[in-house]
Amino acid sequence: MEQIVAKYNEIIKRLDLAIPKKRKKQVLKAPEEAKKSLSIRGRILSMKGDGFFESKRTLDEVKEELAKKGVSKPITTLSPYLTDLVQDNELKRDKKKTDNRTTWVYYV
Repeated sequence: MEQIVAKYNEIIKRLDLAIPKKRKKQVLKAPEEAKKSLSIRGRILSMKGDGFFESKRTLDEVKEELAKKGVSKPITTLSPYLTDLVQDNELKRDKKKTDNRTTWVYYV
């Protein structure tokens, strides 16, 4: 009987090793936690908290302000973060026409 139990336990251990473990789902951070984060989103939210978006800001201005804080990212990387913040009602945006070009400006 002990041999059967030992074989059973061995089989169970092998099955446990063979079955991939499930990853924990990523939990979205609350805005307060995101502000403390070093992610791009967190840094943009920190800029919002500092009043940077009290006046309307272009993507170039956001990029320059992040560069002052040591974050150098291309505009094409920043645009989706700002769009997400608009969709999450953290920021608002309007179209601004300058010369022959239309750009988005972001504000609170």
